Amino acid sequence: MKNRLRFRNEFEDYVTIFNKYKTKANNFMEATPHLTDGNRQLINDKVQVVETFYLELRSTLESLPRHEEPTTTLAGLERKQMALESEINGILAIPAPVPEKEEEKKAEEPADAAEGEMPPLDDEMKDEQPKQEAETEAPAQ
Repeated sequence: MKNRLRFRNEFEDYVTIFNKYKTKANNFMEATPHLTDGNRQLINDKVQVVETFYLELRSTLESLPRHEEPTTTLAGLERKQMALESEINGILAIPAPVPEKEEEKKAEEPADAAEGEMPPLDDEMKDEQPKQEAETEAPAQ
């Protein structure tokens, strides 16, 4: 009985928390210009699913007699909110793409640096390498 009363009293608090996070997510989306339209739509879809869940739950609570158990618990609401936040934060945390010009320069620099670091082979070392390979192949036969 206490759990039903607590659920009915605190349900609106969870709806308020959801609405605040929804506003915060929308503000972050507007402030993040590198998000693609697909990412924005994905965030809106996730928010819409949870919003629909809360609306349906509210209508169920209004029609449900006070002595019957609600269809979920406060812990279930909290898990749903935490899952939504982690999914949306993951999408919002996608780093901005690096401009192509910088990527090309970075790709060229390590190749040039690697060539400059490699010491030239002496003529003696060139001759020794094939001899060592020939010696290792001979016992194997």
